[in-house]
Amino acid sequence: MPRSTTRTNVASAPRGVGPALRDHLVDTTITLIDESEDESRISLRAMARAAGVAAPSIYPHFPDRDALLAAAMDRSWEQLLDEIVAAATAARTPRSRLLRGCRAYVAFAQRHPLRYSLMTRSTTASPAARRALELLTTSLTLTCDDKAPRGIPISRGAAALSTALHGLASMHRSDAPSLWLGGFTQAQVLETVVDAAITATAKVHLPRR
Repeated sequence: MPRSTTRTNVASAPRGVGPALRDHLVDTTITLIDESEDESRISLRAMARAAGVAAPSIYPHFPDRDALLAAAMDRSWEQLLDEIVAAATAARTPRSRLLRGCRAYVAFAQRHPLRYSLMTRSTTASPAARRALELLTTSLTLTCDDKAPRGIPISRGAAALSTALHGLASMHRSDAPSLWLGGFTQAQVLETVVDAAITATAKVHLPRR
């Protein structure tokens, strides 16, 4: 879940030294991003101010702004992965697990629009980002009937599904999302995307619940 630390109490939080300060810098940078409307406000000075430290205190842990930002994005992917797993755990069927995980992905992106934009901007996937795609691939595999003829490769179906998820996750940043939804709700479109991926890879219609 989103961290509840506000900018006011972040500055007064115990900062410590070494790894404790590094973690504090990452946490407060995430909070700063979530409270900002655009990336231009995420300067190294703003990061230091949010953490309640002087800017030079950052350098023993991060050589520059981009390095601290990258660490914050790595942790954000870990948070997203945890939320996907938590959502999927409550499901009773393979299809439900996949759908719940996809819903958690889109919900995270919409709660943290700027952070999600930064998370998906990098050309190098973090280990947690790779695990998220691997989890998607595994979840899609579990919906397939081993005895049924296979359609497209699972990896291709997972790639198509993750691409569609990214589109849905980013749609709220569009000036006219309804133009793309064609009168349907986002939840309806997401469910259709998931079912299409299942059908394309397994060539069978599995129980919906």
